[in-house]
Amino acid sequence: MRHRRIGGPFFKTAMLAALLALPLSGCMTRSAGGDQPTRDSRAVNLIYYTIGNPDPDLKRVNEKINEVTSKKIGVTITYIKVGWQEYNDRLHTLISTGSPFDIAFATDYAGFVQRGAWLKLDEALAGPGREMYEAIDPVLWEGVRMEDGGIYGVPTNKELAVRMQWMYPESLVRKYGIDIAKYGTLESLAPLLEMISDKEPDYQPMELDKDSQNFFALDGYEYVTDKPLPLMVRSLDPKAPVVGIFETEEARRVLDTLRAYYLKGYINEDAALREGQNLKRGERVFWKPAGGAVRWLRTAGARIAATRLSPIPCRRP
Repeated sequence: MRHRRIGGPFFKTAMLAALLALPLSGCMTRSAGGDQPTRDSRAVNLIYYTIGNPDPDLKRVNEKINEVTSKKIGVTITYIKVGWQEYNDRLHTLISTGSPFDIAFATDYAGFVQRGAWLKLDEALAGPGREMYEAIDPVLWEGVRMEDGGIYGVPTNKELAVRMQWMYPESLVRKYGIDIAKYGTLESLAPLLEMISDKEPDYQPMELDKDSQNFFALDGYEYVTDKPLPLMVRSLDPKAPVVGIFETEEARRVLDTLRAYYLKGYINEDAALREGQNLKRGERVFWKPAGGAVRWLRTAGARIAATRLSPIPCRRP
């Protein structure tokens, strides 16, 4: 019998990780070789696919997780991370071939629901998953509810807390006595970028990539579905209409500003082609949008100053 999996959906622009797994019939576990599922009445092994570059110590972390979960709830997890560029194709292949897995971070929540790939969770959320259901903000549950009224994936509260952050090297902030809280718009950055371009020629004044964050979030806009579809709404205004963002004055202002910065050499020349990435260790960049200062700090190997800006979540899809 083929079982449908639990998937993680989009909530507007945010990709949400699925966290809930229900025991499947037969209590499937992996064999020692990890190739074929075997039956074991003592435990349930859940195969969990998620997006991201595999960490060098992932196996050790996975083992420690299993030490806790096996004792507390009789469950172990095979935690598999797949790189950003390969993940979407891998997930499609897993579903198309019927390969066994139990939980996935979904890149096309609605599309996979229509294909019958995900398990409907309503009964579980009203029963054993009730405590989790009540812990997650109701607006997120509405965001993952499908046209049939069903819920097929689990959102996470962290999406309510993510705001656009602008990052700067702390060394330069201290050196020039910059009050980064004063620079809350793209236009206001002009004197800073000019100063860095003149006084710190070894630094890239501004680094962007083709999937850089939603600058329209500064004006309260959030994508309705996926970023390639330029339909947005002011999320904090319940009466706001959905608009084609490139038809708005706000978008024209943002694009004109970015164009001017590019022509002055403030923005890296490959911005339109560069894949999304963290700041590399030792790379000299003055300004960069980022979702988390801790992650930037870890990869850059230098102390970072950050300021939060947008009134709404602005994570890229």
